Amino acid sequence: MATEKPRILFVDDETKILEALGRSLREKRHDWNMAFIDSAEAALREARNPHADVLVTDLAMPGMSGLELVRGMNETSPETKCIILTGTGDLQTAAEIINTVRVFRFYTKPCETGVLVDGIVAALVDGASSSISEPTSQFGFGPGPGNIVLDKLDALIAQQVLGA
Repeated sequence: MATEKPRILFVDDETKILEALGRSLREKRHDWNMAFIDSAEAALREARNPHADVLVTDLAMPGMSGLELVRGMNETSPETKCIILTGTGDLQTAAEIINTVRVFRFYTKPCETGVLVDGIVAALVDGASSSISEPTSQFGFGPGPGNIVLDKLDALIAQQVLGA
């Protein structure tokens, strides 16, 4: 019996971004079932049936924002790992997101394809290795939200300093 491919949803209101993602990820079409969706509302409906393993969303979109989409996914499909890919990469926005919703990764545009693929693979591995469980700090300090925020902010600061 063949195993079902993981389902990855990409959400951005800019069709050119979705087209570029589709082109850059075409080699993954044999590994992943990918859908490219141009609105958060449509993505929230699409993610429920069938289940989405990973959601990659832009932050600033008309109507429902990416932040609202992630909130909706956290409530209705908590097992879906959410990745934000945005042109808005300031630390205040990142801190707000990290403190209000469960986000697996936060990347700024432009993001190298390899970095995004690595993040999606990590989300799939994380989702497969654990059922819904309390997140833990990458430095072993336990599941406290403050430690998780510090880990994510450290990664974001490093990303900005290195220009990734």
